[in-house]
Amino acid sequence: MSAEPKQCRDIRTLTPPLAQAALNIIAALKHEGYHPFVLETKRSPERQAWLLKKGTTWVKHSKHQDGKACDIGFKDAAGKVIWAGDYPGWDRLAHYARYYKLIAGHDWKKRDCPHVEVP
Repeated sequence: MSAEPKQCRDIRTLTPPLAQAALNIIAALKHEGYHPFVLETKRSPERQAWLLKKGTTWVKHSKHQDGKACDIGFKDAAGKVIWAGDYPGWDRLAHYARYYKLIAGHDWKKRDCPHVEVP
């Protein structure tokens, strides 16, 4: 497999309503004592194709490519990224996504806990 294309974490690459909602969600999660951070924002077609080939996405075209999706992750107090599916932060992230009228990947049958997108 080819080298992994660079991922973007720049919140300014998102549509303005999503960028503002993501900033609000991150602030709310921090207020609750979590350590959220932006995992990925806008995605190039090359990165999308690479992720599809790798099997970490199941769609040819993602809302990430249009600046309409954002992945928000969490770190523990030591700075290690948290991936455990039962981590309570995922429930809180989904709660805030719904509050800001976003779709939470946490709610999908095939869960994508970090993912939030515009409807």
